[in-house]
This record gives sequence, structure tokens and C-alpha cells, in this order.
Amino acid sequence: MLIYQGTTDEFVRLNRMNRIADVMDETFFSFTGRHAGQSEYNSWQNSLTRVRDLVEVAELKENYIALEYSVPYNNQSRIDCLLFGKSNGQEVVFLVELKQWSKVEATEIEGNYVETFTGGGHRTVLHPSQQVKGYHNYLLDFVEEFEKEPTMSLVSCAYCHNYSRTDHAGLFDRIYPTGSSAAIHTGT
Repeated sequence: MLIYQGTTDEFVRLNRMNRIADVMDETFFSFTGRHAGQSEYNSWQNSLTRVRDLVEVAELKENYIALEYSVPYNNQSRIDCLLFGKSNGQEVVFLVELKQWSKVEATEIEGNYVETFTGGGHRTVLHPSQQVKGYHNYLLDFVEEFEKEPTMSLVSCAYCHNYSRTDHAGLFDRIYPTGSSAAIHTGT
């Protein structure tokens, strides 16, 4: 399932008209026979305006964007955003996992987990860099386009647009490998 796909120009226009979440909900309904839950709808509305801002600042015109791409063979996971374009003549896919988290507590749980408020309560979840790493490796392993010549690059990150970075705390605590924080971009 792919809930939204289109040009970055169309995506920006739908955002400006405050229609992107409605369009995605209509597609979601056509696939599932039900509307998205209120929290998912709200997350689309809140996070995708931030993606729109990034698209506009980077002047990504006439590129392609895909939202809520279901990871094949795993019917519970969806990649939030894939941007398709070119850099120096080479095709590039940019994977962005969006998080609205504003507060995160580091945990000592093996496997790089954090505690945060999500899904209506405080939960222990994967550190966003681990989630992104999993999606990144999955695409490289299972999507044939990344094996063809000329090669297509895949760049991945988590964008925690409500999170204020504090060195050596939360998402950037010293207990997480250095590579974990390198994949995180925050709103500040």
C-alpha cells in the first residue's frame, strides 16, 4: 500500500490548501474500507507541513514524493516519506521517518530503545535511528532498483521536528552508538 504519491509541486500545493491529510485519508479508506484514526490523521497534518517546509527550502521542484509506503512482507510497518530526485546526475532516494516526539528518555534496554509518549501513552520504542536503519537496509536488500546499474543512492534519516536537541541526553544520550545520533535531525 502506498497512501500518497505525486510530484513535490503537487504535494506543496495540497499542503498549502490544507488538503494533504484529507487526500491521504481518502486513499487509506479506498485500501482498507475505513478511515485513518484521528491520531494518524493529525500526525499527517502536523508532520507533513514540516516536510513541505523542507521541500520548499531545498527548492525540490519537479521531484517525486511517496508517503506511507507499506514495507512489503511486514504489514505493520510503513515508511513515512520517500523523496525521489537526482543529485549531480545520480538518482537518489531520500527516506525520512517523521517523529513528533518532544521528550525522550534514554533507556539501558539492549537494542537501542527509548521511552517517549506515543500512541496515546508512554511507551518503550526503538530509537528512531534504529527504525530508519531497519527501513534503509530492508529497501537495499529487497528493492531490485538499488541493485541495477547505474546505481541509485539511498539516504535515510529520522526527522524529529518537535524535539529540541540536548547533547548527551534523550535521543543523543551517550549510551547510543555515535551512528544513532548522526541519523537524527531535529527541529532546532
